[in-house]
Amino acid sequence: MIRTTSLLLDDATWDIKLDDKGNIATVSNPYAIAQNVACAVSTFLGESIADRRIGIDYQNFQDGKKVQYLSFLYMKEAKRVNHVMNAKSLLYFDKNGLKDRKLSGVITIQDTDNQTTTLTL
Repeated sequence: MIRTTSLLLDDATWDIKLDDKGNIATVSNPYAIAQNVACAVSTFLGESIADRRIGIDYQNFQDGKKVQYLSFLYMKEAKRVNHVMNAKSLLYFDKNGLKDRKLSGVITIQDTDNQTTTLTL
């Protein structure tokens, strides 16, 4: 059984949260792995100081085209996360006029304990 611990991030602000005692809150798997995947697919290519090669090249997808390839890149980034055995993504651009364009979808991951978790974007 894998043991993964990560800092608990607030879903709305993506900032660290505190526990009831005022300490930095942590979370374990499978939520920790799902949170790590969410961080991985939210990283712009070249943004990570530790490794400039990781992340998604969002600049090539601003026109709302190539969503299938973007979905492939999400799957690839998700699989790069420790303890992720398999990942599938289904993405689409929710368009309400050009100014409200938004990427939506789901990423389903399977960890090395065979637990399946679905992230909603």
